[in-house]
Amino acid sequence: MDKMLVVVVDAEGARMVEGLEFEPAVTTLALASEDPASWREMACCWPRYRTPLVAERLEDLGWQSANSEMLWEQLLLHSNCLVIDLLRKCVALGGADVEFERDITYRLTGVEDEAEYPVAVSLPPWWETHNYYVLDGDGWQPEPIAVSPQASRDVLFGLPLYEGLSTRLLEAVHNPNWQKADAEHDRGRRYRFTVEVHRDWLMTPHPLLAGRTPRECMHGAHDWLERLIHAQRRRHAAGLDMVALPAGICGGESSPVSREELILHFDLCRVLIEAGWDWCVCHVAPASFSGSVKKKSIWPLRQSRKGRRRRERRLLTAHLQQIGQRWLSESYEGGHSPRVIMEYSRRRVPRAYSAPVVGMQELEESRVQQHAESCGCPLCDAMDHGLLGTAFELLDGYHLELDDEFAFSLCEHKSDWQKQQAEFADWTLGFQAKGESAELPEPQLWDEG
Repeated sequence: MDKMLVVVVDAEGARMVEGLEFEPAVTTLALASEDPASWREMACCWPRYRTPLVAERLEDLGWQSANSEMLWEQLLLHSNCLVIDLLRKCVALGGADVEFERDITYRLTGVEDEAEYPVAVSLPPWWETHNYYVLDGDGWQPEPIAVSPQASRDVLFGLPLYEGLSTRLLEAVHNPNWQKADAEHDRGRRYRFTVEVHRDWLMTPHPLLAGRTPRECMHGAHDWLERLIHAQRRRHAAGLDMVALPAGICGGESSPVSREELILHFDLCRVLIEAGWDWCVCHVAPASFSGSVKKKSIWPLRQSRKGRRRRERRLLTAHLQQIGQRWLSESYEGGHSPRVIMEYSRRRVPRAYSAPVVGMQELEESRVQQHAESCGCPLCDAMDHGLLGTAFELLDGYHLELDDEFAFSLCEHKSDWQKQQAEFADWTLGFQAKGESAELPEPQLWDEG
């Protein structure tokens, strides 16, 4: 392939390099996969895509600053050109010899050892692609034209979550339907109230989310993030380092939510709701249930109803907050804590036994120590020492579909969820008609090639 002109545009202007070889050019293109907002963030992402065939740093490729006039002149001169515009969130690629797709893995081959190195491009869903590039007559805009989806984790995993659930729990307990169902004494009958409280939290627009619902804030990027994480597994299979995204860049705490984070949010909500029911049974205002004074009541008998409700909400919120913080820090199913699992997701790397991840050493050491203290089986010991090869952990979230509720589903759009429900219903009918000979729908598997 002919050498390329590569241009990167951000709020500070444009940088370009002429005559770039194919290997560093596609590696630079792959950096757009991380949704960087600036040249600095692109440079920080370089180690996640670097192979032995390219320079140690992005800055070492020979970049120079360019104004609009100079850039326009160079774009006209070069038949093969690549423009990555971090403001508009777009990639423009020109030239007959250039093969480009939104999701493509380039396989770069070394000259001496003939080793094959994968470089994966997975552009975010909100990025655009063009076969041309148009400059603004007045130069570059100071503010981004395209905006990445934002996830407010302060709401999803912070005080607003605890307040939102406590309010809904108390509304359910004070509702006559709670008493009619005898949910105070029968845990099984609480479940429909659990579903209602959880669904209402997810599907109600929140003022701190700019009118969006918590559910909407947790969708939109699952497949893209999983492709980025899987690309690191491919690097490992090729003998390259798995490298974590540096903390605080490419959106940081407001970056899009992964599928595993959504699963953990679901589990956290169910833990909090169950703990909330138990607290209400023990401590809710006396008149709320049978009218008799409870032995463990914390309420002055002469306190007004509004005063009792406010105090109930305050105390229940504090209780749920304590439960939630403890749950986030404890081991999840014998492995990492939810807080650590979410950190791996936000840093866009897989969780692996016996395979180090650059940038995550402290978290990996804590997991090994925690596991060593809690398990002495030879199989787990062999896995931790790499004797069985590299094993990766993941959460599949199958239990989010068990309530047959779109609110909890991993599907982003209701039409996709309805299609999934119809396919499962067809399979169920086929299974009942044919017995065990009916085949399950084919699962979606990642291409390891």
